[in-house]
Amino acid sequence: MATSRSGGQRQRPVACTFCRTRKLRCNRVFPCSSCTSRGLRCQQGFSITSPDNNNDSPSAQNTAILERLARLEDIVLNTTDAAKIKPGDQTRPPAAITNTVEPELDTAIDRLEAQCITGSGVRSPLSEDIFGEAYPLRELVQRQTFVLRPDITQSSDLQPYRCVLLPEKHETASLLEIYFHSTTYMFHVIHIPSVQKIVDGIYKSLCSSNPYDCRHVALLLSILASTAYMWSPRDIPRGLFTTIDEAHKQAVSWTKSALDLIEHSCRTSNTSLELLQASIITSFLIFNLDGLSSKWRCLFSSTITLAREMSLHQIDKPSSRKVSGELSVIEKEVGRRIWWHVTATDWMLAGMSGPQEGIYSIYPAQMNVNKPLHLDDYSLQGGNLAYELPHSEPSTMSYFLNRIRLAELTRESIACTCPDINNASYEEVLRIDGKITKFLEDLPPFFHLDSAGQGESVENLNAGIMVQRYVINFLTNSRRCKLHLAFLRKDNAGELYRPSRTACLEASRQIIRTERLFEDEGSWYATSRMRFSGTLHCLFTACTVLAVDLCNHKMTRQHDERMDELKEACQILKEGRAEFPFVAPFVGSLMNVLRRHRVNLPVGILHDLEKSQTPVSEATSIPNDVTTTPNNTEFPNQDFSVFDEIWQDFRNEIDFDTLDWSEIFTELDSQAL
Repeated sequence: MATSRSGGQRQRPVACTFCRTRKLRCNRVFPCSSCTSRGLRCQQGFSITSPDNNNDSPSAQNTAILERLARLEDIVLNTTDAAKIKPGDQTRPPAAITNTVEPELDTAIDRLEAQCITGSGVRSPLSEDIFGEAYPLRELVQRQTFVLRPDITQSSDLQPYRCVLLPEKHETASLLEIYFHSTTYMFHVIHIPSVQKIVDGIYKSLCSSNPYDCRHVALLLSILASTAYMWSPRDIPRGLFTTIDEAHKQAVSWTKSALDLIEHSCRTSNTSLELLQASIITSFLIFNLDGLSSKWRCLFSSTITLAREMSLHQIDKPSSRKVSGELSVIEKEVGRRIWWHVTATDWMLAGMSGPQEGIYSIYPAQMNVNKPLHLDDYSLQGGNLAYELPHSEPSTMSYFLNRIRLAELTRESIACTCPDINNASYEEVLRIDGKITKFLEDLPPFFHLDSAGQGESVENLNAGIMVQRYVINFLTNSRRCKLHLAFLRKDNAGELYRPSRTACLEASRQIIRTERLFEDEGSWYATSRMRFSGTLHCLFTACTVLAVDLCNHKMTRQHDERMDELKEACQILKEGRAEFPFVAPFVGSLMNVLRRHRVNLPVGILHDLEKSQTPVSEATSIPNDVTTTPNNTEFPNQDFSVFDEIWQDFRNEIDFDTLDWSEIFTELDSQAL
């Protein structure tokens, strides 16, 4: 009777190895919450079974172990000495044995070698516990970011722990909805349904006081920070933030918390797709707050390293089993998005002036990754990737895929123009320019700016696709300007470099036109576009090109037309400066560079400009104290009549022959970003 009862009962599993060793409370769900919160691999302990269970008797266990040993011996013998196998002893052809056995051994060897080198599954002595709490959004600024809790590993004494502050779940849901319908269209490296499940899991853990995965919280914080950073006056009626200044302060606070969690996760020697996604989205924020600072470069380099650690650069290699056996179909597709976003960013960064110009760290020959599919996230749910949307139809991936094509053109241009563009073949430059113009022509109809492309299909586009159209045209025309900038100052040497002048002027006008068209469309992004550093860089590139051409061709019939174009570009900067303080430091950078290169501006104009400037470190960097984030009241409306005097000074007082325009372009790129 006892035997049948014990045989029908299911024995509860014992605590995992780590919890039993540290004498911690284990929830006995594998992986358990204690190991998950510490980034450890949870190892299930041996079950204690009933002695009456004949199936689990010591003799039965010994038999099972002997069978496993016999199979392992067969594997080793068949692999190392296949020639000794007698034909009569074979139950399968030798080829079948080899194909079945070798992957097992290779996979085991790969795992052992990786664990030996990386130390995965071992808690780092540099790591520390981080806790999370949820409060109403309006109360987050008043809360402390450190809490006192008992030290769970050493004693019962109270120790300070970092505390991550999250909004309540319904507020998070509202912020996520905004992100999914707007900001994610600029760098779609997530899978929306998966993120929603992750967020549900985070709040479920908070409600039950269970540990959570820091990598998941880092991703959530980066998304919340991006949404708050792009907050505009049109979002105020939502009731989440009362002012733009309040949203920006919270964005900076969440960004700092996301950086802390990313660093914490890296110290635990654990990498995941969510950690990479958090790094990419946080990089976007730092790029807009600090520009291409050392902080941004370190985080971006770390992202590349983490992606390689997950072997995302070999995710589609047939013989690679490090990733293919661990990720689902959807996770592999997300991995492709992550890798190609990082790759495209690396190549486009190499095309910009600065210390990184001409240098990229990802080479096509060293990776085996298919390009992401042109599919919306909900189309991936079934796991069937055989179907792909035609590229003539808009999706969240439309801009993403075209950005990859533009990055490939950038890498190709670097090959023919670096290290010294002055020694580059001008025929190669014109060939690349032809590819860029062909790229613009081949863009999907909903990305075209001409009247034919703005037909009925564009009217039905959502705000995210409109932002994609705006950004891809901005980036492409800015890249075209950059390709020809070195030859623009040689225009007076003769007709040889006249195509460069034509290309630069055409691209600059398109940048200004794109800005005006987007402003007229009234998208949500139109009111916050000046907070995107890429927008400012493109506008300053256009201003610089128009100013140089105006200087080189003072006496031409197009002089007044060029003057009007330049004033229009500066008017855009004026509008952005009146609404957002982040434009002011860029105006100062332009004035400082021109003055340093002997553009003799009147003293009164310089005094007015310098008086109205805010140091770049205060306006654009992540402050040490959140309360130092600037607001609109610190920047009263300025008198922009000084621009008229500047252009008058351009006409009359500049010695063009003594200016080194190449150096000016380099300094503008580095200071504007």
